[in-house]
Amino acid sequence: MTFARTLCEAGGEAGRLIAERDWSATPLGDIAQWPQSLRTALTTILLSPVPIVMLWGEAGVMLYNDAYSVFAGGRHPQLLGSNVREGWPEVAAFNDNVMRVGLAGGTLQYRDQELTLHRHGRPEQVWMDLDYSPVLGEDGRPAGVMAIVMETTARIMADRALTAERDRLTESEARFRNMADHAPVMMWVTDPTGYCVYLNRSWRRFTGQTADEGEGFGWLDATHPDDRSMAEQAFREAVEARAPLRIEYRLRRHDGAYRWCIDAAAPRLSNDGEFLGYVGSVIDIEDRRNAEQSQRESEDRLRALTNTLPAFVWFGAPDGELHYFNDRWYEYSGQTSDQALPNGWVDILHPEDADRVAEAWARARALGTPYETECRYRRRDGAYRWYLARAEPLKAPDGQIAAWVGSSSDIHDHVTAEDQQRLLINELNHRVKNTLATVQALATQSAARGAPVAEFLDVFEGRLQSLSAAHDLLTATHWEGASLADVVDRVTGHWAAEGRLAADGPAVWLTPRQALSIAMALHELSTNALKYGALTAPAGQVTVGWQVSGERLRLHWRERGGPPVRPPERRGFGTRLLERGVGRELGADAMLVFDPDGVRFTLGLPLDARAGGAPRRD
Repeated sequence: MTFARTLCEAGGEAGRLIAERDWSATPLGDIAQWPQSLRTALTTILLSPVPIVMLWGEAGVMLYNDAYSVFAGGRHPQLLGSNVREGWPEVAAFNDNVMRVGLAGGTLQYRDQELTLHRHGRPEQVWMDLDYSPVLGEDGRPAGVMAIVMETTARIMADRALTAERDRLTESEARFRNMADHAPVMMWVTDPTGYCVYLNRSWRRFTGQTADEGEGFGWLDATHPDDRSMAEQAFREAVEARAPLRIEYRLRRHDGAYRWCIDAAAPRLSNDGEFLGYVGSVIDIEDRRNAEQSQRESEDRLRALTNTLPAFVWFGAPDGELHYFNDRWYEYSGQTSDQALPNGWVDILHPEDADRVAEAWARARALGTPYETECRYRRRDGAYRWYLARAEPLKAPDGQIAAWVGSSSDIHDHVTAEDQQRLLINELNHRVKNTLATVQALATQSAARGAPVAEFLDVFEGRLQSLSAAHDLLTATHWEGASLADVVDRVTGHWAAEGRLAADGPAVWLTPRQALSIAMALHELSTNALKYGALTAPAGQVTVGWQVSGERLRLHWRERGGPPVRPPERRGFGTRLLERGVGRELGADAMLVFDPDGVRFTLGLPLDARAGGAPRRD
């Protein structure tokens, strides 16, 4: 069944007029394209016996039911579909304020509001109870304003009549009763004690009570048993305080069904301020409550669902301003909703990602295409983690974006693993090339011209073992470096265990390149000491020490107690390694001294930015 047909069958005369009208030239557009929120609200209004008008959109296009058409008088049906400020020009300023407050999400209530209206070609002084509340659109934001219009002119006039001279009392009461009995809402009047002396025809028609059954406090018999004590207490307290009354309770209809109603009343006062009782009205709000409850339940289910997800979930308006984050966001970011919405989420983006994310988000909104980007969000403890942010536009039937639905998933471990893998592959390639080059150089330099094969193999194997020992150290730390103490111990630990070598110095962390070069230098020094130096004599001793000054390391090798030392007649590979190779490799200054009392070697080199302290891991 089409929406227009539904309006014709269920909406009375107003529904038929709305269904038959061509709306394409109005701000509402083709009726077939009206959003569901507008359709639902309009259907509810048309089924209500209470005068209700809905003002839709910025222009406040008027849509109302049959009860309101009675209120509109001679301005109906031209008033239907007009902009409210133009439809009621004499109260344009009043309605301008209504639209401004309602579309901002606010409500307005007026009791006995006095207005001058031109309903029948002449100005009329009228009084009304007006209740304005926002109507939510598809995106959950106010799209229109609903007004329940209850004309209280009859009651006001009745009150005035009651305060007149007593010899006019019977005529005024009759006039009031006649007016009230023709009112479309339930009305009632009490004396100063709260005793109900009058219930109009609409009350009797709705509840099925006779005038005698509802008189006094009989109206409570039509109240739901669960609400009766509350309603009675609120009523008696208002009477005692001579205060206005407004309560909600369930009222039994003539067919036995209970419906939620608003019962509101204001004190009647004489000219000298004497309390005369109440004049009140009752409005059926069952349909409105059901619609509000349904919307709340839908929102609660959606909120519960999004809060079960480990990812951040967020909803945005067509312009990209966000109006919802699930709990995961607030737990992670430490933000409050006031800080995060509508655009505070950008405050915790990594500065290096901010421009790129803003460009991607703007492009997706402009083109109406899905949004996807990788970015870093700052955690509440200050750390940043990588997230994959995605969003899909929800489009209206006309193709325009109605909302954005998005999520952000944690991909930090995945990104970190990929980066680590990339670094490891690059480092492995580099180290394999360097290692092969080092082995080639060792082989070339170890093969001294004319040296026997056995001697070559002994020297070459020793140097490879030293290189291998240094590699073992670096492998244990995933090639992030090694401590200088560990390098010294790995190369010279055997002599230290025999008491022939002493090592001492502060904790220093070496880069892989530094560790390898120093290990090779210590190996050459140890080999020479064993063949020609201090370690050839039983009383010979070797001291290895190092100090850190500023950002430089100075390493010392000193031999004592060995045979007298003479400078070599030729410079072999080991000597060249110690004097020039280590210095060139590390950007260091190296000095090898052949002192008669023992060989001395000094190495000074700059420390890496990460060095100079204890290693970061064992």
